[in-house]
This record gives sequence, C-alpha cells and structure tokens, in this order.
Amino acid sequence: MRLSTGKELPWFVDGRGFTWQPVTGDGERYEAHNKIPKNSYTPAELATLRGPVRKIAAPQPEDMQLVRDALTIAGTKALATLAVALMHGSKAGRDCTGHPGALVAGCPGSWESQTVRLLVWQTGPVIEAEQTHPEALAVLRDVIIRWVAGDPMVEVAGSLAHALVAVTQQQGGFEQISDSRLHDYALSNRYARYATYGSP
Repeated sequence: MRLSTGKELPWFVDGRGFTWQPVTGDGERYEAHNKIPKNSYTPAELATLRGPVRKIAAPQPEDMQLVRDALTIAGTKALATLAVALMHGSKAGRDCTGHPGALVAGCPGSWESQTVRLLVWQTGPVIEAEQTHPEALAVLRDVIIRWVAGDPMVEVAGSLAHALVAVTQQQGGFEQISDSRLHDYALSNRYARYATYGSP
C-alpha cells in the first residue's frame, strides 16, 4: 500500500485514475506508475495538467472495522459479496475519473490489484443474488465507493486483503468465507491466496 508517512512524499491519483509516484532522487517530482506518460511533473504541474489530483491515504480504522465486521457476518457468502461490492466500486471509479484503473490506483501492478480485477471482471458478473449477504453488501459497497471516489482516496486492493486475511484466520480458513461454487471455481486457488495474503 502506498501511503504518506509524513517523512515520505505521498503518492497521488490523477483525474483520469492514473497513479503517480515520487521520482527517486529528483526532488519533489512525480512520474506515472506505469511510465505512461513518460513525463515527470511537480505537484503543481500535475494538478494543472492531470487534475483534479488526490492523495492516496491509509484507510481509517473505523472503515477497516466496518469491512471486517461485514465480511464476518457474511460468513460463507463473504467472498461472493465482496466481489459484487467491488463491481460497484469499479463503476464508482469510472464515474469519478472516466478510467477503470481508479479501482486499483495506488498500486496498480501488484498481485493484490490483479486479484481485485479478477474479482470484478470474472467472478462478480456470475455471482447470483442468493450467494450474497445483503446487509454486508451494503456496508462493503459504501466503504469501497468512499475509498475510490473520496479525497484523499484509499488504495483498495491491499486494504481489503488485510481485512480479509484477518477474517479468514478468525473464521478458520478459505472454505469459511466462500461457498461451494467458489471452491470449485477456476480461480479459487488465487482467491484463497488473497484471503490468506500469500504470494501467488
């Protein structure tokens, strides 16, 4: 997760949903995380040319508690509910920036972000209503949308992984936060690693 500690320069997300990181050893200048565009900018230039610009900040503890509580009450519907909530977050990111990358701004190249993309693109669309927990979905949707569309914004993928692993450990394993259909799903091993925060 890319956060400002007060001593380090913050990371930013621009008005198009792209992530910007400090240029090492070059004063207060920023470059795109994926090097496209190749230009580097000062914060003022970034705001003028790519604004509105938002800092990427740590999630509030109360939001993390809301996420953990929602995943806990969802039980074996937790992962399916999270996938649907992330679909809402993806739409909010596109509405906010016009770019689908807003959902994974902050660390778009990480394996956690790649897993979130898979939850949105491949799993969420095939989840049926009875696989989700309505109350948990409402909470997760609201938190994720606030993270994606807020100012400052919160890096979603890593934050959710931290919450999910805590719940998975508390509940006794991946099988306790996913239903039988997801156990048999082609991506279940990757999702199990995400839920236990192991490397893919």
